[in-house]
Amino acid sequence: MSPQEIKTRIIHILNMRSKTTAFDHFFRLIVILVILMQNESKAAKTTSILAVGDSMTSYMGQILESFCVDTKVYNAGIGGTTAEQWASYTQDDIVGCGSNWDVVYISVGGNDLLESGCTLNSIELKSRMENAVTNIVKNLAPGASRYIMTGYCMPSAAEESGDSGCSNPSDYAALSDAIRALSAESVGVPSTATLEVIDSFAVCGGSVSSFSNEAYFQDSVHLNAKGYCKVFSQPSVQTALTCNSANGHDCDSLDGAEIYGLEDNCLSGGGGSGSGDSTTSSGALLKFSKMFFDMLNVILVLMMNR
Repeated sequence: MSPQEIKTRIIHILNMRSKTTAFDHFFRLIVILVILMQNESKAAKTTSILAVGDSMTSYMGQILESFCVDTKVYNAGIGGTTAEQWASYTQDDIVGCGSNWDVVYISVGGNDLLESGCTLNSIELKSRMENAVTNIVKNLAPGASRYIMTGYCMPSAAEESGDSGCSNPSDYAALSDAIRALSAESVGVPSTATLEVIDSFAVCGGSVSSFSNEAYFQDSVHLNAKGYCKVFSQPSVQTALTCNSANGHDCDSLDGAEIYGLEDNCLSGGGGSGSGDSTTSSGALLKFSKMFFDMLNVILVLMMNR
C-alpha cells in the first residue's frame, strides 16, 4: 500500500461519522494502527542469518545486525572449535537456532592452523575447510540460498601461547591462501544456492609481511566492534549478506569494546534463539514506531480542526 493510499484510507475512516465521541476516536485510532502494522509487515523483509563456526562467530554476538539492517542473526558460534569438528556436526548440535535461514555465515579453519603451531600448509587447511563447509551445506544447514565466508583478518600480534610457528605474519598466510582456493563446486553447493568467499586478510591493516592494526582487536586474534565493522562493511560482504544498509559505516568512530548480544548465543538458549520466522527486526520496529507517531500527530491535528 502506497503512502497516498494509506492517507486516503485514514481520511475515510476519520470521516465515517459526523458525530464523534472519545470512544469513536479511540476505535478509529486502533483501526489505523492495524492498517499501518499490516502495511509495515508486508514492506519489511527480514533476512534470517545463521552464523556458525569458531570464535570469529561467537565473539561477534549480535553485532552483525548493526551493520546489516533488516536481519535476524542466530549466532551458533562455538569458540575454540576447528574445521574438523564442524565437518561432523549435525542439526542436533544447533537445536534452538531456528530453521529456514536465508543466509548461513561460516567461519572455520583458524583454530586448525593455530593448533598446528602454524605448520599446517594451505592445501591441508583448504581440505579441512572444504569438509566442514560441505557438511554445513548438506547436513547442518541445508536449504539456504546463500552461504558466505569472510575468512579472518591478519592477527594484530604473534600468538602468546609460545608456539614458535606462529611468530611471524607470514606464518598466517595459509589462512588467506586456503580460503581463496575454496569454491562452490569444491564443497558441493547446490545449483539453487551460492557460496560467497571473501578474503578479509588485509582488511584490518595487515599483510603477509606485517601484523594488523591493534585498534581493531580485543586481543591478538579476536576482533572488537571496529574490527567486525571493517569486515562486515565491505561492499562485497554487504551484497553477499543481502544487507539493506543505505549508508556506509564509520568503523573508526565506534567504541571498540561495544559488542552486544554475547549472551544471546542461540546454543545456550539466549535471546538469539527462535523459530527462524521472525518478520520484524529492531530496525523495522523503529521505522514503524516513527511512522505511527507521525501519523498520530496528523490525526490529532485533524480531530482538533473538526
